Amino acid sequence: MAEEYEIIGRDGLRGDGSWATRLSRVASLVMHPFFMPLYGVLLLVALDVLPHEVQSRMVLMTAVYTMLMPWISLLFLRLVGLVDTMSVNVPRQRILPMLMLVSCYVAFIIAVGANPLFPLLSIVRSFMTGATMCVLSALLITFWWKISLHLISAGGAVAFTLFLAIFGVGGAVACFMVAVLCAGALATARLHLGSHTPAQVVVGFAVGFVLVAASLIFA
Repeated sequence: MAEEYEIIGRDGLRGDGSWATRLSRVASLVMHPFFMPLYGVLLLVALDVLPHEVQSRMVLMTAVYTMLMPWISLLFLRLVGLVDTMSVNVPRQRILPMLMLVSCYVAFIIAVGANPLFPLLSIVRSFMTGATMCVLSALLITFWWKISLHLISAGGAVAFTLFLAIFGVGGAVACFMVAVLCAGALATARLHLGSHTPAQVVVGFAVGFVLVAASLIFA
């Protein structure tokens, strides 16, 4: 027990300086849930799914609504002492940040709907609707259990790329394979850092995959 205490930090993460731990922290940062909506829109741009005339605007809107605004909200909560760390590892402290994140996502969906080219942007709306459902589900589960937000977003990313591959978008099959590999690497990283149990990782992935898939299929 003493040895375990030495490598598990106060935030619940491993604190040793091994290369595996460093890589795990990098993977957790690069594939942070905050970044996933932007990655999704950038993928649509790279695969030439979105109209050229709105690509730059859509990337900017996504960055503002799904990254900048939630980050500022989280920083505010950290400054006033409502969360202990920016990583929000305490389940009960996730409630307010996730409510703010949902508000930002809903505002983004409304903003996309106001665009004159809205019919051509329906895939963005569907993807973000799925992301919103993921956050709401995680919020409800948080009242009883700690679930992996990282793997929820990874599951959503796998479902999104699979959807694009099924509908014959050029290059989407390769993106799907990369998404699966990244999800596996992220799951390994979260387990190595001691952030979650295997059950929390598996359930998180399943929730993200099912909800995003449902939003894309039935939208």
